Amino acid sequence: MQRFFLPLDAFDGGKIRFPKSVSHQILQVLRMNAAADRVAVINPEGTEYLVKLDGQTDGLINGLILGPLPPNPEPNLKLVLCFSLSRREKVELILQKCTEIGIFAFQPFISSRSLVQGRDLDEKRLHRWQAIIREASEQARRQHIPELRPVLAYESLVGSISHENLKFIAWEEARLVDKFLASDLVSANGEVFLLIGPEGGLSFEEVEAARNVGWQVISLGKSILRMETACIAGSAIAIHLGEGN
Repeated sequence: MQRFFLPLDAFDGGKIRFPKSVSHQILQVLRMNAAADRVAVINPEGTEYLVKLDGQTDGLINGLILGPLPPNPEPNLKLVLCFSLSRREKVELILQKCTEIGIFAFQPFISSRSLVQGRDLDEKRLHRWQAIIREASEQARRQHIPELRPVLAYESLVGSISHENLKFIAWEEARLVDKFLASDLVSANGEVFLLIGPEGGLSFEEVEAARNVGWQVISLGKSILRMETACIAGSAIAIHLGEGN
């Protein structure tokens, strides 16, 4: 069943008025029957409903709410993935796959070796990234759309996180015995931060600066992973351990 996150103004009692972009997707991309098919919609609070499409008005599709659907619980761990800005295809892969895995929020940053050094994201790129996150959330049957936070300089990022939060840096020079502890992740309150460095890695000075303000340096295994692989693997490991499995 197709799923769509909708803004609050799309709901009117037991009726739905699908926004223009979603109406276009239903009609022109998915080729659905606008007078009979059923879809799932999620409101901004994360409540999901079964909806029957009920024709069009002025090019916008109408819907009738048939009832609530059982929720698909979000991961216990509120994991914030901090990743270095990079080439378009790498960033889009990270956003898509880590959303599917269950990331709570994304925090892009720029360090000394980041491939992309500009902190200002143009409107077109920002819109595309948000669309990728939303569509991945719909596909994965999530109740929450991960937040895409503004780009920060590395120094600002590592220095701004409270000492009360768990915060980890994956570093290829870390010892294999340094890794996530399931007991810490299961009992974590608030957001947990995982930072993955750029393609060229983090410098020793950058790692030490983070360690000095409470970041734990961990290993993701024996292999040297590509940045995007480390983001996906690290997120999956942390969220799985956070479930207490």
